[in-house]
Amino acid sequence: MKTLSAKPAFTLVEIVIVIMMIGIFSTGFAISYSNSQKKVTFESDKEKVLSIIQKARNLSLTNLMVNDTQADYYYLEVTGANLTGTGLTLTGYDIDGVSSLIDSVTFSSGIYTNLFLKVKYYPPYGTVTFDSGIHGLILMDGTGNNASTITISEFGGFADAT
Repeated sequence: MKTLSAKPAFTLVEIVIVIMMIGIFSTGFAISYSNSQKKVTFESDKEKVLSIIQKARNLSLTNLMVNDTQADYYYLEVTGANLTGTGLTLTGYDIDGVSSLIDSVTFSSGIYTNLFLKVKYYPPYGTVTFDSGIHGLILMDGTGNNASTITISEFGGFADAT
C-alpha cells in the first residue's frame, strides 16, 4: 500500500502575507519617489531664481546697454496674480525710460512665493534699492514640504538662500 507523503509547499496564508508586504513596500516607494521629484523641481526653481538675481547684479556691474542706450537701472520683480507670485522677471530700463525684458523665470506648477520682491540694481556700481521694502522672498511648494528663504543683501546685492 502506498502512503501519501506531504510535499513542501507554501500555504495560502503565507502567499497572501507576501503579496501584502510587496504592496506595502511598493506604496512606500511610490510616495518616496513622488516627494523626491517635488524636491528636485523645487531645487531647480530655486537655482533659477538665484541665477536671475545674480544676472541682474552682474548686468548692473558691467553697465551694459539697454535698447542700444545707456542703462539707467535693472528691475527685478516677482510677478503673479493676487498674493501668490508665479515668476520673476528681469527688465532693463534705459536712460530714456524705455524698458526691455531681459530674462524671466516662471515657477513650476505648485511652486510659489508669498512676497512681492521689487529690486532695482543701478549701474555702474551695482547699487541696490528695494521698492517694496522687502529684501528677499520665501519660495515654497504647495505641500509645504520644501521651502527656502532667499535674501538679497543691501550692500552689493548678493543673493543667499537658506
